[in-house]
Amino acid sequence: MNGDGKLSCWNYDAVETSCRDDPLKDGTMVRQYDVGTGPNRYSHLYTLYRCQAGGEMTELSHMFIHEYTYCDGAAPSTIYGIDGEEVDEAVFSARFEALVTSQLPDRSAWTRVQTGADMG
Repeated sequence: MNGDGKLSCWNYDAVETSCRDDPLKDGTMVRQYDVGTGPNRYSHLYTLYRCQAGGEMTELSHMFIHEYTYCDGAAPSTIYGIDGEEVDEAVFSARFEALVTSQLPDRSAWTRVQTGADMG
């Protein structure tokens, strides 16, 4: 966000299924990758970081959710992790709420950018 509280840049990359960077109220950014990493695994990967004045990124935390489905009828399973350590869903949810969900700016902070499709 710039000095008057408006979002000044954002990123979306569809090369790896989907990837986006969202600014958070506390000045942190969250990069989310949603990736199919195998025939029976879908992952949601989150990196929290801050941009430094010189353009460098300082990574603060890594979080993930790996969802597994099985063709043999076995029950699906989900694995949660924070900074390389597996955690249960309650721990993950509390940390994600504190660091990401509660810090997302209201959608009114976003300004829609016109594309060629909008102008036609």
